[in-house]
Amino acid sequence: MARSDLTRVLNWDVRLVQYAGRLQGEAFEWGVTDCGTLVRGALTVLYDHDVLEAALGAPWTSLRGAAGAWRAVGSVQSVLGALKAVEVPGAFVQAGDVGVFPGEDVDGLPRLVVCIGARILTVHRERGVEVVWSSVLPGGTRFWRLP
Repeated sequence: MARSDLTRVLNWDVRLVQYAGRLQGEAFEWGVTDCGTLVRGALTVLYDHDVLEAALGAPWTSLRGAAGAWRAVGSVQSVLGALKAVEVPGAFVQAGDVGVFPGEDVDGLPRLVVCIGARILTVHRERGVEVVWSSVLPGGTRFWRLP
């Protein structure tokens, strides 16, 4: 049963750091550590339920599944807008905010990150899951904050 409530759980910030720590160093894998799954997991930590399920459907397990889910919704911004997320200037980014890189990856999918304080939870296909300083993000990265 999908829940639509967007009330953050107690200690969400600590739980988010723990989530990032558990995943750091893991290899890239569709449906486990791809960027969309990392964001989905981080938001689940914040709200204690999968807030993206209504828009994206069940979690994917392959490139084909991820592509189908994103193609069906049109854009990351439309999904975030439906969740009442607001765009946040880069200078005011906080833990839990979702970053969207400009352009798409080599498969035509959005490139997403999650803010963990002054650092970013991200994944690279060769290096796996990383927690990096936000200063390494490409110019034009846009950030969104859910309620």
